[in-house]
Amino acid sequence: MVGAAPGFIIHAAGSLGNRPDLGKRPYRLKCRFDIGAHPSARHLELAKYEAMDQWVADMAVRGYDYIGDSSRLPKSERGVRMTFKGAHIEIRGIPKPKRPPSSREMEYAVRQGAKFRAEDDLSSVWTVPHYTETELWDYELSAVFLSNIILMEVPDLHEEKRPR
Repeated sequence: MVGAAPGFIIHAAGSLGNRPDLGKRPYRLKCRFDIGAHPSARHLELAKYEAMDQWVADMAVRGYDYIGDSSRLPKSERGVRMTFKGAHIEIRGIPKPKRPPSSREMEYAVRQGAKFRAEDDLSSVWTVPHYTETELWDYELSAVFLSNIILMEVPDLHEEKRPR
């Protein structure tokens, strides 16, 4: 049984409202699913098809057409590719660090005998186990879909380098 729904992120460029029709373009998209550790070949194949069916249905709702084994693709690009991505790791947000009080704010408390020391907050540190010791493994599916929307990769804010 597949543990979680496939996840995928799509970035679309602008609106096509006042542009001419560009036709449908093929895109190789990816999604991940998790499954119990050490699956048998049969169980893995069933989970792959279950995840693929759900992914194709989700993408159809978004306006994408799955063309998988179409003769319009070169033989090397046909079908679904599945790769092992390692142990399933729960995505967690990094807590915001607390703002230390300014020296002006601390002055009165220090005069009264308070001591300000750095806190040993290790809540954002997480030891990741070896993949053989985990209960879930991640696999990634990759397939070709057609869409009218032009997709583009948008870097995260922390990845952008701004000139000074």
